[in-house]
Amino acid sequence: MNQKITDAIIKKTKIPNLINLLVNRLSFGELQSLLLKIFELKTAKKDNSIILKEYQSSRFAQPSDVNPVVHRKLELMIFSLLPDDFKLIELSPLTPIGTTSILTPIHQNNVVSTIRNMEVAADTTNILALECAKRRKIQLKKDRKNLHPIKLCSSQRLFRGQPFENKNFSAHFNVVALCTAGKDEGNDKFEMINLEEHILFYINLLDKIMVEKDVKHINIKFFEYGEFDNTGLIENIMEKFSHREKIRFKNEKNSEFGKNYYTRLRFMISVVDQGNQEFDYIDGGFTDWTSGLLSNNKERLLTSGIGTDFLLRTIQIKPQ
Repeated sequence: MNQKITDAIIKKTKIPNLINLLVNRLSFGELQSLLLKIFELKTAKKDNSIILKEYQSSRFAQPSDVNPVVHRKLELMIFSLLPDDFKLIELSPLTPIGTTSILTPIHQNNVVSTIRNMEVAADTTNILALECAKRRKIQLKKDRKNLHPIKLCSSQRLFRGQPFENKNFSAHFNVVALCTAGKDEGNDKFEMINLEEHILFYINLLDKIMVEKDVKHINIKFFEYGEFDNTGLIENIMEKFSHREKIRFKNEKNSEFGKNYYTRLRFMISVVDQGNQEFDYIDGGFTDWTSGLLSNNKERLLTSGIGTDFLLRTIQIKPQ
């Protein structure tokens, strides 16, 4: 909340320690009950005309401009390309409050918090990470050395509160995300196998949906963090596509880009069109979310996603 607004509320209520009382003296459950009652009473004062006016003026409430039939067909095609061991799940549109801002550097003000101690989904990958952690916990309870990875995929509509300057971005948008969780197997085996699987999946997807003559080239970009040696991981990917003239590679060591979100290595896949416009469609990398959630430094997690609304706004999908 803006400090000026907070100061104005304190001045109006004449309770100088109002924020401290609400934060430190009330539990989440008590605060929820208080806010539910306040919103009940405030909402009772609204009428039809106010609701319509607010709907018309709020950028948060406007429907998407993406054709829902085209979008559903794209989703089904994406799902059909998933490796067999990925499990497709439907996530809730809500997650515990703090999910996004605690696991990632996204500020809580850019997330829609609810008075039910939940927040509207803002990042599919960290919600999938929670589900992976839940499932890994069950696995590890049965066998502490379980090496069988959890592989999940979901398509989810997300919401972000911050304004976007790019006309191709909107307050709510859809993302198809992949998440692979497992245990460190030594010699970068987990990282090698699963990074290859994610990137191959997305390149295969782009091959299926993009008109070849519209594509000047595809960039696979790597951003490295810390003192990790990612040479083997990157060279493996480069070798897989050594026969592809239109695929190019970029690498940025000791990067600051995404440093507080990803650990070790981030990858992005972009398409450069014939007009030299570059569109970053796919974003992914390794995170420490499950190791933190399970308090186990041996846990590994790779997440990735593609924004399908953004994709449909910027390219012509090849007829299937």
